[in-house]
Amino acid sequence: MQPIHSLVTEVEQAIATHEATKRMTVLRQITSLFIDHAPLLTDDHVAVYDEVIVRLAREIEFHARVELADRMADIPNAPLQTIRELALDEDIAVAGPVLRRSVRVSEDDLVTIAETRGPLHLRAVAAREDIGERVTDILVDRGDTDVHHIVAGNAAARLSENGFRKLAETAASDGTLLALLRQRGEDEATLSAIVEAASERAAQRLAETGITERGTAGLTEMLEGHAERLMARDSAVDLVGAIEAALSLAESVLAAKRLDEDYLIAQLQRGQVPEALAGLSLLSGAPPIIVARAFDAPQFDPLLFLVRSVRFNWPCFKAFLAAKSDRELPEALLRSAFSSFDELTVPTAQRVIRFVCARAKLEEESEVVAD
Repeated sequence: MQPIHSLVTEVEQAIATHEATKRMTVLRQITSLFIDHAPLLTDDHVAVYDEVIVRLAREIEFHARVELADRMADIPNAPLQTIRELALDEDIAVAGPVLRRSVRVSEDDLVTIAETRGPLHLRAVAAREDIGERVTDILVDRGDTDVHHIVAGNAAARLSENGFRKLAETAASDGTLLALLRQRGEDEATLSAIVEAASERAAQRLAETGITERGTAGLTEMLEGHAERLMARDSAVDLVGAIEAALSLAESVLAAKRLDEDYLIAQLQRGQVPEALAGLSLLSGAPPIIVARAFDAPQFDPLLFLVRSVRFNWPCFKAFLAAKSDRELPEALLRSAFSSFDELTVPTAQRVIRFVCARAKLEEESEVVAD
């Protein structure tokens, strides 16, 4: 234990000076020291590390907390208070790795997070191994479509009778959820009865109320609003040719089943933006001009719809934002982007992209006829 005691003075100095670089350097040293010796440490030794790491972690910047969470998430005897504070972090980039992977997050904390955090936190909790009925009941009550799918598809997620019933009722209008519930091996007769009853109730409500013209108009207005941003005329035309030239490479990567978010992130980090956008175009079904306009738009939300529509995660969207800005992203922008990413569901993003693509096709056909 001598190495960590020799760092205590340095820790105090790092905190006192408020130098971010110094704090991060010391934290990395201590974290590495802990990870190297973790299998041999007693609970008392871990507690010593915990106290030091927690103090430093409260004083470091956002990106450093993300790194710490990722390093600690897979350690079986990770410091408890450190893990707890990371898991309770409001930013999913910090909390996510711990919520998905760490065995040291208590059930009480998982309940708190499931009750108070947004969709991305709920999805991370839903993907954990071995989550109990207390947690899944809350996920079913508060979760969106993605959360329901993750819970139903997680064989290690235990469902209460009430939680199963609620998912089965939702499955009456969600074929993917129904298939996932059937794969769990639950009572098929019970599942079918619940789904049938829910379908009948939904049909009755539809017959009684119908779909109002106002509701339909509201949906159309929302989609058109997003479409305007995605199809805005701007300087993106110069980028279209580069994306089209990169499509053949993206198609070969897709054929090799390697066109995933890791591939896109790697391309962006190498500065191969057209190659990454070509991959996004293929995966989303959006033509190069739409993808180019989304990347070139002054706002980040057009790009968010594309990335979210193919179910890619925050790191991929963040990599596109970094490539788009070509500089270090301001903290305020990151937090705003996190919030938007957290709130946007995959079905909504997919609906917008389908609408945009259909509209683009109509405009193209109109131009051909006009010519």
